[in-house]
Amino acid sequence: METEKFEKHNTAVGIIHVVFGSLIIMAAIALFILLSFFNVQQDNLLIYNIARGFVCGLLFLYGVIKMIGGIGVLKHKQWGRYMIIAVSGLGCLNVPFGTLFGVYSMWVLLQEQTLQLYPAKTEKK
Repeated sequence: METEKFEKHNTAVGIIHVVFGSLIIMAAIALFILLSFFNVQQDNLLIYNIARGFVCGLLFLYGVIKMIGGIGVLKHKQWGRYMIIAVSGLGCLNVPFGTLFGVYSMWVLLQEQTLQLYPAKTEKK
């Protein structure tokens, strides 16, 4: 009974991270496009383009990692669980929703009942 409850929590965590990861990816692309419309002096254009690419690239990468980790959690993969625990810790810096989702995700993924949902690694000889 308890494991079934945490199966639903695990699914919720996976869905939350897939949805928000895809939203972050779309926001990164939109921001990259939006920032291309600003007039920048020719002297500063190279620095501006590097900074724009770096910030939007990091945001895009964060969204991809969040989305891939969420898919891993939905498929009960240990690597997905580890990714989401790490991403949730970083997400806690994003007050208030990132903190809420981060704490919830870590609470779910660190429970003993949730660990039973993930198959143990078998040793290969």
